Amino acid sequence: MDGGRSRPGDDGAAPDDPAPGLPGSGPTGFAAFAAALLSAATASTTTGLAICRPVDPGDPGTDFEVLHDNERCREELGVGPLTGRRLHEIFPAARGDLHQVYREVVADGGTRTVDTVFTSPQHPHLTERHFEVEAHGVDGLLVVGFRDVTETERAVRDLAWSERRYRALVEQASDVVHVIGPQGETRYVSPNFARLMGYAPERAAHMHYREFIVPEHHALAEETFAAVLAASPEETATVTLQVRAADGSRRWIEARVTNRAADPAIGGVLANWRDVTQTRALEHRLAHEAMHDTLTGLPNRRFLDELLAHCIARASRAEHRTALLFCDVDHFKMVNDSLGHDAGDALLVDVAKRLRSALRPSDVVARFSGDEFVVLCEDLDSDTDALTVAERIQSALHGDYRLAGQAATVTTSMGVTVLRPDSTGQDALSEADAALFEAKRAGRARVEAFTPSMRAHWRHRLDTEAGLRRALAEEELQLHWQPIIDLRDGRISHVEALLRWQPPGRQMIAPGDFLPVAEETGLIVDLGTWVLEAGIAQAARWQRELPDAPRVSLNVAGRQLHDPAFAATVEEMISRHRPAPEGLELEISERLLASDQPRLVSTLHRLREQGLHVGLDDFGAGQTAIAWLQQLPFDTLKLDRSLVKGLPAAGSSAVVHALAQLSERLDITSIAEGVETPEQLAAVSDLGCAHAQGFLLCRPAPAEELAPLLATGRIVRGPSPWGDSPPAHSPA
Repeated sequence: MDGGRSRPGDDGAAPDDPAPGLPGSGPTGFAAFAAALLSAATASTTTGLAICRPVDPGDPGTDFEVLHDNERCREELGVGPLTGRRLHEIFPAARGDLHQVYREVVADGGTRTVDTVFTSPQHPHLTERHFEVEAHGVDGLLVVGFRDVTETERAVRDLAWSERRYRALVEQASDVVHVIGPQGETRYVSPNFARLMGYAPERAAHMHYREFIVPEHHALAEETFAAVLAASPEETATVTLQVRAADGSRRWIEARVTNRAADPAIGGVLANWRDVTQTRALEHRLAHEAMHDTLTGLPNRRFLDELLAHCIARASRAEHRTALLFCDVDHFKMVNDSLGHDAGDALLVDVAKRLRSALRPSDVVARFSGDEFVVLCEDLDSDTDALTVAERIQSALHGDYRLAGQAATVTTSMGVTVLRPDSTGQDALSEADAALFEAKRAGRARVEAFTPSMRAHWRHRLDTEAGLRRALAEEELQLHWQPIIDLRDGRISHVEALLRWQPPGRQMIAPGDFLPVAEETGLIVDLGTWVLEAGIAQAARWQRELPDAPRVSLNVAGRQLHDPAFAATVEEMISRHRPAPEGLELEISERLLASDQPRLVSTLHRLREQGLHVGLDDFGAGQTAIAWLQQLPFDTLKLDRSLVKGLPAAGSSAVVHALAQLSERLDITSIAEGVETPEQLAAVSDLGCAHAQGFLLCRPAPAEELAPLLATGRIVRGPSPWGDSPPAHSPA
C-alpha cells in the first residue's frame, strides 16, 4: 500500500520503541533513557535536526529514511512530522547533488556544509527556499541540520543589487560625488568628475580640493570645509564656487556638502556638486536684461535709479560736482508716424551710439523711456562744465541720420541739473525734466539749465496733467462753439467746437494753459476723443432741432490722425449718434502735412468716403507745399490768424489775397480766422475770402447760449450785410 516505503519497526524494533533503529534501542533501560535524552536535546536546539539511516547501506545510491526530527526542523521546512519518510520523497528537486553528500558523510563519518535551494512541487510554498545544510556521518547514521537562510540570501542579493544600482547612478549621474578626507584630500570622486573637468581618473583620485578651485575662491572653500567638519551629519551647507578645468577654462559649480566623517563607509566630507555654468550665464544675462534696454543696450531706468542713489551719496562727500542731463529727440513721434517704427528704432540706436561716443568712459548714459535719455557725469569741476558736456552732446547728436533709406535731420533738446547733497534721485530727474520742458517750450534744439524758478513751472505742469486726468474722469470739460460767417450774406455756415476746462469752484482754464501739457503727456489723444464724441453728439442734436443746421467743425490732433484706426473710430461714433456725415467737418493743422503723408492721405480719403468734410487749419503759418493742396481732399482752408492780424497793411493784404485766389482756383472754401476789428473784416471781404470767424463777429459760447442765434441762422440782417461794420455779437 505504501509503495515499498520503509516503516518504523521494519528492522524488528518494537512498535513502541521511541527511537527505532538507534543503537541499543529497546522498550526499557538505557535505550529508553537515550531516546528521551535525544528528544530533549534536539528540542532545545535552534537548528532544525533530522536523524536518518540509509535504506540500503550496501547500495551506493541509497536513499535515507528519517528516524527522528525535531520541531524546529518541521518549522524550518514548513512540513508535518518527517519520521518514517525518505529524503528523496520530501525533496526530490533539491539543487546540487545533496544526496551524494549525505552518502559521503555516512561513509567517511565526516561533516559537510552545503547551501542549497529546495523547490518541491508537492509543497509550492517551499519554492525557492534557501537552506544551509550541515550533514554529519555518525556510526553509519546521517545527522542533518537545516537552517533557513532565505532572508539572509535575499538581503545579500538586495544589497548587491543596491550597490550595483548606486554605482550605476553615481557613475552615470550628471552630478559629481566627491568624498574629501579631513585634510582636504580626495578619497573618492565619481567618474563624472573626469568627464566634466577633463582630469585623468588617476590624477583626479589624488587631488586636493584646492587644486581645482580657482585661487580667488580658496578662502570661501576653506571656510565652508571647516564649518562642515564642525557640523553634525544632519546639517548640509550649499556653496557656489568657480573651478578650473584641466584645459584652464573656468566653470561654476554648486556643491551641497555634508559631514560624514563618522560614517566608516565614507570617513570624510561628502560633496555632491553640479555644473551650473550655463545657469549662471543665464542668470547673468537675465540680470543684465533686467537692468538694460534691449533695443540700445544702454542701462535702463531701473539701473539709473540705483546708480543715482550712489552718485548722490558720493556727491555729498566730494568736492566735485555730478551733473544729470535729460535728453529728448525732437519730433521723434513724427519719425515714427512718417517713416515707421523700424526707422524710429534705428534712430534711437544711432542716438545711443553717438551719445556714448561723446562721453567719457566714466560717464553713464541710460535710456529713460521712449526717446528720452539720461546722462550722469561725475567729477565735474563746476556747473559750467555740465553745460559744456551738454553742448558737446548736442553737437554729436545734431545732424543727418539715414532712416528708411533717406536722409533725415534730427535735433535734440536737453535739460541739465547739478546734484545737490540734499537731492534725491527723483528730485534730480524732476529738475532735469523741468529744464528739458523749458528747452522745448523755447523752441527745441537747445539746452536749458535748471533754475529754481522752473520748479514752479514744473509743478504747474504736473498739477495740470493730474487735473486733466481728473477732468476727463469727472466731466469737467466743455465745448464752446464759435460761428463761422459766410461773408456774402452773413449766414452762419459753420460752428467750430472749442475745448474749455471748468474745474469746480475755479475760473475756466484757457486752452493755451493746458493743451501744450496735453501734447507733452499724450493726453491730447484722450482729449481729442472726448471732443469728437461730444461734438458728433451735438451735431446730431442740432440736425434734429434746426431746419438748416450749420456744419459742425471739430479739430483733430496729430496723434489722433496718425492712428490707423482713427477713421474707423469716427465711423463708429457717427453710427451711434446718427448725424448726417456731410454736416461734419474735421480740421487738421497745416504742420501735420510734414509728417507721414501716405498714412495721412489714406486716412483723409477714408473720412471723405464716409461723407465728412475735411479742413486745413492754420494755413499760411508754415511752409506747406502747394502740391499737397491738389493731392489732399480739403474742403476748406482756414487762413492763420497771424496773417489776418496784419490787415489791412499792404504786405499782409497781398498774402491774404493770393491765398484766397489760390483757394478759389482749387475750389476750396477760404476762411479768415481771428477777425477782431471792423477794418480786418472789411479787408478779408475785399481780398476775396469767402468766410470769416472771430471775436468781432461772435464770441465762443456753450450750445445752449448759442441756440437763439443759430435759430436765426445769421449774424447780421439787412439788405447790405457789410454796408456798416457789424457790432461784436454776444450770444448771451
